[in-house]
Amino acid sequence: MTDPHKDTGPDDGLRRLLTWTLIALVGAVLLAGLLAWLAGYLFDIPR
Repeated sequence: MTDPHKDTGPDDGLRRLLTWTLIALVGAVLLAGLLAWLAGYLFDIPR
């Protein structure tokens, strides 16, 4: 196990990458949901 107090290292970049991937995924899902709701609202798509 590596030193937990060390900020830099091979898994720091990986953790940052995973964090941004998660943020991007959540943002994409929210955006897709908003667009789908907007499209349904504007074009009155029957559910």
